[in-house]
Amino acid sequence: MSGLLTIREAAKAAAVDERTVRRWIKVGRISATVTQRGRRVDTAELLRVGALVNLPESPEEAPAAGGESGPELVALRTEVRLLRERVDELRAQRDAWQDTAQKLLALPAPPPEPPRRGWSLWPFKRR
Repeated sequence: MSGLLTIREAAKAAAVDERTVRRWIKVGRISATVTQRGRRVDTAELLRVGALVNLPESPEEAPAAGGESGPELVALRTEVRLLRERVDELRAQRDAWQDTAQKLLALPAPPPEPPRRGWSLWPFKRR
């Protein structure tokens, strides 16, 4: 599923604002290709940084495919679906760990230890 997207299309595909995509390009998080019609972002760049969220499902919404045939496209969509499911699982695990950490932070502090007797009293200690 490779294709060049406009900044607006890339922002929509990544579910972020257009300014965010421009900032990603500026800081080098993703690369853009300069064409006669402006800058374009390859969908592979969004996939590489894990920002591709809204993958077009219908063929008319899809960017121009670079030679992928029907079975390859189906395989890629299946892989994207499986990866999305895995991301959802990992987010659920992360949330569970965050809840555990918050609960541990909310526990009361342990009582302070009693002061230890120093060596100055050892000759007077009973046996």
